[in-house]
Amino acid sequence: MPGPLTTLLAGDHARLDGLLRRAMAAESVIDRVAYAEFRAGLLKHISLEEKILLPAAQRWQARSTARRPGCAGGPVFRWSTGHECGAPSAGKSRLCDRAGGVVV
Repeated sequence: MPGPLTTLLAGDHARLDGLLRRAMAAESVIDRVAYAEFRAGLLKHISLEEKILLPAAQRWQARSTARRPGCAGGPVFRWSTGHECGAPSAGKSRLCDRAGGVVV
């Protein structure tokens, strides 16, 4: 069962997808109102990820490294859009740990 952060971000992804589809619905004409709403939403979404998700992942990484004496630090997370993190992701982005486990 997804957590509240996953639910929030996934819902926002769906909302942004809808806005982008609406902005590009007419061939060779962009709906400027829908595009402006998409752009503002995308910037806010990226900001949320940078201010909440990534710092949380870094804190988790620091705690995880501290519990394993002799463990080398460094980045242990990567974004995945494929099947690299274990269970199929149906094309959805996931944050994975070095061992291939899904974090988000």
